[in-house]
Amino acid sequence: MAYDDNNFVRSIFCPHVAVLCSDKAQEMCRKNNLSFCELLNPFARLDDVSFKDPSGSTITVAHLRIAFSNMNSPPLPVTKERSRLQDSVNVTTDPCNITVHIGGRELIIPENTPWFTKWRTTFLQIQNVSDHEYTRHFLGCIMVISSSDEEQVTKLTQQVQQSILPNQNQSPKWFHTTVLRYYVVLHDGLDPDLSTSNKIIETLQSTYGHSSCHLLRLNSCKGPKTESTKGIWDYLNNSFNSDDSTETHDQSGEFEKNLNIDGSLMHPLSPQEYSKNLNGESKKDSQKVYGAYLDENDYNNIRELTKHFVSRSLIPYIESQIQSLSESVTNKKGVSRSLLSATKRWFSTNKPTAATLPPTVVYNSDSPELQTRRLADLYMILGAWSLAFPLYQSAKRDFSADNAWLLYSGAVEMAAVCALMCPGICDIKKTIEYANESVLTYLNTCRAPQFATRATLLLCELLVSREMYGEAAKMFIQMTNEDSDLRSALLLEQAAYAFLKSQKPPMLRKYAFHMVLAGHRYSKASQRKQSLSCYQQAYQVFEGTHWTLAEDHIQTAIGRQATFLKHIKQASEAYSKLLARASSQPPEQQSAILRDYLNIKLEYAAEKNDSSIINLALPLIDQKKIKILLNADSIITKEHCFDEDLLDPRWYKMEEDLITEARGIPPLIFKPTFAFHGSNDTIKNVLYENELVQVQMLLSNPLNISLCIENLSLTYAFDEGKILVEPQVLDELLLAPSSTTQVILGLKTRSIGILSITGIQFSLIIPSVMSDDTVKRVINGWQCFETLSSIKFNIQPPTSLLKVDFVGNQVNTLIGEMNVIQLTLENSGPIPLHKIFVSTSIEDSFFSESNHSCKNKKVRSLPFQMLPNSKNTVEFCFNSPDMESFTLDLLFYYESQLETKKLEYRLCRASWIMTAKPCVRISASALLANQNSETLNLKTTVHNLYKGNDMEQVKLKQVLLYSSEWTLSKKIYPQGSLQDLDQQQSCHLFLQACRINANGISKINFDNEQFAQSDMCEKFVCMTKSSKETKMPKFDRHKVQSKVMKCIDLVLAILWQVVIKDHSNQLRIICGIHRVSLTKLNASVAWPEFGCLDSSKYITKPINRLKIFGPDRNIHPFDGTPLLNDTIGLLESPMNRLLIVAFSHPSTITHSFVDKKMCIVSVLIILKNCVEHEVEVKIETDTASSKSDIDNQHFCWIGMTNPKPFFLPVLATRTIRLYAAVASQGCYKTTSKLDILARPHVSTQHAFLTQIISSSSLLVIKDPKSEVTS
Repeated sequence: MAYDDNNFVRSIFCPHVAVLCSDKAQEMCRKNNLSFCELLNPFARLDDVSFKDPSGSTITVAHLRIAFSNMNSPPLPVTKERSRLQDSVNVTTDPCNITVHIGGRELIIPENTPWFTKWRTTFLQIQNVSDHEYTRHFLGCIMVISSSDEEQVTKLTQQVQQSILPNQNQSPKWFHTTVLRYYVVLHDGLDPDLSTSNKIIETLQSTYGHSSCHLLRLNSCKGPKTESTKGIWDYLNNSFNSDDSTETHDQSGEFEKNLNIDGSLMHPLSPQEYSKNLNGESKKDSQKVYGAYLDENDYNNIRELTKHFVSRSLIPYIESQIQSLSESVTNKKGVSRSLLSATKRWFSTNKPTAATLPPTVVYNSDSPELQTRRLADLYMILGAWSLAFPLYQSAKRDFSADNAWLLYSGAVEMAAVCALMCPGICDIKKTIEYANESVLTYLNTCRAPQFATRATLLLCELLVSREMYGEAAKMFIQMTNEDSDLRSALLLEQAAYAFLKSQKPPMLRKYAFHMVLAGHRYSKASQRKQSLSCYQQAYQVFEGTHWTLAEDHIQTAIGRQATFLKHIKQASEAYSKLLARASSQPPEQQSAILRDYLNIKLEYAAEKNDSSIINLALPLIDQKKIKILLNADSIITKEHCFDEDLLDPRWYKMEEDLITEARGIPPLIFKPTFAFHGSNDTIKNVLYENELVQVQMLLSNPLNISLCIENLSLTYAFDEGKILVEPQVLDELLLAPSSTTQVILGLKTRSIGILSITGIQFSLIIPSVMSDDTVKRVINGWQCFETLSSIKFNIQPPTSLLKVDFVGNQVNTLIGEMNVIQLTLENSGPIPLHKIFVSTSIEDSFFSESNHSCKNKKVRSLPFQMLPNSKNTVEFCFNSPDMESFTLDLLFYYESQLETKKLEYRLCRASWIMTAKPCVRISASALLANQNSETLNLKTTVHNLYKGNDMEQVKLKQVLLYSSEWTLSKKIYPQGSLQDLDQQQSCHLFLQACRINANGISKINFDNEQFAQSDMCEKFVCMTKSSKETKMPKFDRHKVQSKVMKCIDLVLAILWQVVIKDHSNQLRIICGIHRVSLTKLNASVAWPEFGCLDSSKYITKPINRLKIFGPDRNIHPFDGTPLLNDTIGLLESPMNRLLIVAFSHPSTITHSFVDKKMCIVSVLIILKNCVEHEVEVKIETDTASSKSDIDNQHFCWIGMTNPKPFFLPVLATRTIRLYAAVASQGCYKTTSKLDILARPHVSTQHAFLTQIISSSSLLVIKDPKSEVTS
């Protein structure tokens, strides 16, 4: 807390003294715009005042304050009380805000709550004096006369005496019938004649004693001051400017001075209903000049008066009262008012309940119970908490026994205050029990909410000062009810601050929740300003928690309260947040909120005299996904002009290839050209006149209602005038509920200059109140691009501009289909262009007019120039690859013939996402026809894979062979039996090729029909490279020439044709070509491969060779021989297939082992070089690496078993004769104990590698005599 809580409690519990002035004395005070009470109050605090207790011990009061009040001030009417409480909350000056960090959040809260301080002051001020306590009863009376009305002394004395005796139920109320009287004579300081005043004071002193009389000189200034003395009368400037009487204002001033203490944690209350102030504002007090005729001597005289009164009169009177009451309490201790009450006191355990009836017991003024309470209250107002506490406990027990619940509540309340002011006298848990019990008894049993409110104020203040925030919050909350909205709002607000101060653990959600409740009660009390503040503070906690219902409620309340207060900006911001995200509110409520928001925007614009265009929160723009295309014609496929795929790094590689091809050397520093730019990119800020600039944005409607937008266009700033810019306008756009729509807008400039694209403008239709309302109300709104608006575009004179249109592209194709796209190129710029290059993502493609002299095989050159407004048409042909989905990319490069430093080249790109469905599959293998002839047998299988109702047959049209050494013969087997292939049918063809030395294409037609695309097919066949085949494996350390890996080098192609129905049920003729490259003998090659097909849809994939894991994994895949670790990777190498190995021997031999123990068999080994290089061959028998048969002990090689290594020329064949000896009948592998090794002759450092022998070559030996025996 920002102040000492002891001072706060002392300012409430202090000696009260009545003041009674004559009329002339009042006139002297009114010259200073003061009453006598207001004159004394700034000097009513004395330091180090002491008194003696009954035992004679001296007790020092550190800071004693005296409360002076007008004796004749009547109590305020109930309506006046309510009006004052209501007006007290209307603080015109807002407190400063502070920032606190709690629970990982940063909260901005007011430094203090002056509206609560003022309300609390007012509440304690207007509370009537009660008979059940004596803390506010007058101890004495100061009678004030002027030096010119001596006769008034007797009159005032009689008036005081009359107020004491007859009726105690009326004000004023006196602490005791023996009232302290003190007389003051006022003398005008400008009158030098003191004789009359001295005479009066001497008469009074002789009658009442020197200690009860004092002469006070005032108004010593000759002329009035223009300003009040600072620091003395400031409290009066903050007091109420009400219509009450002067006496009432005197009392108000006294409390204002005593209780106007600034605190950082404030509290809220209000006991009863009040008149509601709809505008929430209070009148500003008129500033008066106080003490205009008082000088420093007068202030010293007043200080001397208060000091004399307290030390010479008040303290002795209090000591006498303490002595008298102590004796009375001591003498009558244990004497009960009746036998019944004594019995109750000893045996009763009464506790107050809500059903307890109001007390009926009436105590005499001199009863021990009341005397005890009086004595305790005397100690209380002097700040002797430890002396007062046991007396309150004693009185509490007496009142409880007699069911005097109002007196009981008061005693418990004071006991709790004493215990909190002096912590050592009572256990803290017991103290909290006292506090709760006093409030609940006041509230439920005594039906005295005003006293319960006072107890809550006092006790919560003390609990908070001792950091008992949870207990304080509970007490605040229990005082909230439906009796008073203002009081409940103030209490809930202070409970929220108590939760906020509670750090262990942090209670942020409780703080926010009670702030929301406080804001609601403030709203019901028509305190719009305070309600708005509460909701704003609560939103700081709920913001970002995704508790949408809570956030919606708070923002709706903020918007409405700000609207009532005419805070248009705050209301607009609140509704903007409410409308800027998805919500669970019903559509009707959202429609009403949107309507209110738009009306507020119109009102705000009207205040600023600018209703032409208004910044609106709807629709939402995703600022992070704004994209800008500097030249709309640079993208050929308009539907994909903002696809993220256009920023893929492959485009940068294609651009670099084009630059390298156009210039002849790679660029030293390559900076790629982006297809489009994001809002956060570094944009090349050069544009060209008459070129379309496009901006793509995502517009979102988070509401559950539709938004109707009209005349949507880009906003811009152009230094040459708006008439030179042509924006595109979207006439109408309907945003469905909770939807996001992609919008592309553009503009063109007709002059050079500086251009900025700032945002969008549109007309938003305001929802109507009535469903049948035919009048359309619109609001012209706009939204800005946060990042894009800061970019300045430099508009340059027009230059070359290539536009490309296309016709004939089908995105749904078949694998192997030959596609033709007709491209129309137009130079729409005023400058000629040349050096047109095109890079494509598909290698199997060509242009009808392309130049194939480019070094990069993916780059095509178009050998023509284009004058302004000229057109050229070219055809782009490509073969659909073996992929279910692929992307066809085209990147055009061109240069302007007018060379400029700023523009070296320009690009134009197209991209299609296409699909390829399997239709035909071709597989082929090449075998030597015989050992001596130069003939190849080509086994070819064509399979129709298509499934669907839109195609029936595949018609085979032509077969082509492209090779530099082989040509197709005219033989096709089976001849004349070829038919169209139905779905899932296959056709097996047997072709023959003969060796020649001419390079070219040989072909055979399957029918006599003319094939229109035959020339295109031949181009595709010629483009097929054998280099597609397997490159040099990584394991080969020696770079053997690629010729070693090739046995043959030819391309076999099948041309086919199908008729298919498209989506519009139109027939479309599709021509395709399937090609396979054959480089090895006895190896089957298929296209498309199985990897590109879904085996579950089209064809069953054959099972691969079993892969063995574990200790048996390193074995030979053909004969099971164990392999060394360094030879495992060589098995599938092309170096293991340098030779074709065949065996020639009788398959079955009959031999009698009875007649002759050994059977000798002659075996011819035929070796053929199948590569295009000379090979060195070596044969080894009986090797340890060979794995023998079961009967290997009966089989061995004899004779010259290890011939010398020899060389085998290209395509040459050699026969080696070996002899095998067999000792028993059985079945034997002639490959047992035999290794054939080879290596390229050009690489003498290369080791011999084992050649794979595909033939099993079985030898069966029979013994007829053995069979007969068996």
